[in-house]
Amino acid sequence: MQQLVSEARAASDAETGSAAGAIAERAFVGLLARVTASEAPLSQAASDDAAERFTETRGAPSQLVGRYVGELLGQYARHVTAREAGRLTEGDAGLTVAATRRLTRTLAAAAEQVGREISAPSVDRDSIRSGWEPLIRDAFARGRRLPEAGA
Repeated sequence: MQQLVSEARAASDAETGSAAGAIAERAFVGLLARVTASEAPLSQAASDDAAERFTETRGAPSQLVGRYVGELLGQYARHVTAREAGRLTEGDAGLTVAATRRLTRTLAAAAEQVGREISAPSVDRDSIRSGWEPLIRDAFARGRRLPEAGA
């Protein structure tokens, strides 16, 4: 998995050390871990077994891209609410820490669902790369139609 992450990092357009790069990498690792998960911990699985599990459970490439976009948007939602947690909890009218955590989970789940509903228009690498920006723009447009937090 480390090799895949290193290769993805090298092929990425994200600036080294940027928040976007960190969020994208965390989403990629999360997706890989979920897709290759089995009853045994991933750390104890043989590489060949994990690769076979990935091949069996990844679905079509467009589905995998949708799952990645879902994971990416969920990570972004978590990042934003964590960044704003201080503002959300301050003052007498502020949210409790528990309510902020619930809000974070709710927003992340809604964002993940938006991402999973996106389908990549093509399955080859070059088409996905060239269609990435409109794909993400569409996902964010759909996300803006979600109900306001607490509404």
